[in-house]
Amino acid sequence: MSYNLRNKFYGVVVLCAAMLLPVCGGAMLSIKPEMQTIEITRGKAYKGFILVTNTAKEKIEVKVQPEDWTDRNNRTTDGLSWLKIKPVSFSLKPGKTKKVKFSARIPVATASSKVTQFFFSYKSGYVKGLPTGMRIGSLVYWKHKIKI
Repeated sequence: MSYNLRNKFYGVVVLCAAMLLPVCGGAMLSIKPEMQTIEITRGKAYKGFILVTNTAKEKIEVKVQPEDWTDRNNRTTDGLSWLKIKPVSFSLKPGKTKKVKFSARIPVATASSKVTQFFFSYKSGYVKGLPTGMRIGSLVYWKHKIKI
């Protein structure tokens, strides 16, 4: 059962990524990795990072906006109190890369695995007086390590 759900999950992720390909042509940021699976033991700390590169010709201001995507359809989430990110905003000069660090400690009482989207947003100018911008995400699937 869980194998089938995992395949459906990755299928949806690939479909969403394919739909965004035409949009990414104008993206001013490059995110690495775009998607990752992290095995984590409940109650234990995990540290990682995401690399954000400015591919534009001008300096941009970036904000990090994490979202809990575990069960968005039913609007039930535990929030993100178990996740810490540094920095949450930063300036990025053309061609430069920033390492955005994160640490996680999923509560022991958590019943299921989690899905988190790290969004990196920036403003890219104005169209008819309205600000425009973009959000690019890095998807993280937090898989529980099972002790045997």
